[in-house]
Amino acid sequence: MTDRTDDGDQGSSSDDLIRQARAEYEPTEYGNVPPAQPPASRSETPSSDSPPISRPSDYVRSEYQDQPVGGGAVAPTYQAETPSFFSRYGRLLLFGVVILGFIAYSLFDKTKAVDDLAVGDCLLMPAEEEITDVETADCEGEHQLEVFAIVTLTATNGSPYPGDDEVAGGIFDLCMPRFEPYVGATFEDSIWWVNAIYPSPESWEEENDRKGKCVVFQPGAGDDVIMLSGSARGSNQ
Repeated sequence: MTDRTDDGDQGSSSDDLIRQARAEYEPTEYGNVPPAQPPASRSETPSSDSPPISRPSDYVRSEYQDQPVGGGAVAPTYQAETPSFFSRYGRLLLFGVVILGFIAYSLFDKTKAVDDLAVGDCLLMPAEEEITDVETADCEGEHQLEVFAIVTLTATNGSPYPGDDEVAGGIFDLCMPRFEPYVGATFEDSIWWVNAIYPSPESWEEENDRKGKCVVFQPGAGDDVIMLSGSARGSNQ
């Protein structure tokens, strides 16, 4: 039996059609499926109705800055600059310098208020008769005066200033019994002399100051006071 052929397909038989169909549909484990179409190239130009697609890394700031944002406003742009060392830490460094300056001043400044003097402090002779502070010194170094006692008059607060002689005399009377225990020798046998820092009329009346500072010194020629080295405490002289 011969295969029937159509007039429009003289060279094709049923066997040829079967072979052609098998060539176009290769079997897979999932059945006969048409071959996959190759993906469209990335370089193909999208249709005019679709916006262009770019990767985020393709954008630069210049492509953003002219993009309108709501109401036609232009999106702001910013420029970043890495801060310098001094702009980053300048205030901290300034604060540190101030603190170090204060510490250095505290270490090297020897000025002390008269009210802050303590027993055993050594100091230089004040240049003025009325003083609010004095220049202290190391007792092992050069100095002229040494505080050996601090005493307080018993006058009541608010009482009028009795006068320089009475105030100074009252301070001396309180200082002398404290001389020997500090120096280690009686005043009559000692090389040390006694003087006192006592309240001024203003300090007496305005601050109710009743304290006196007892000091020892060694007189020189005339009104000079000898520059000393070493403490009078326990000197037995």
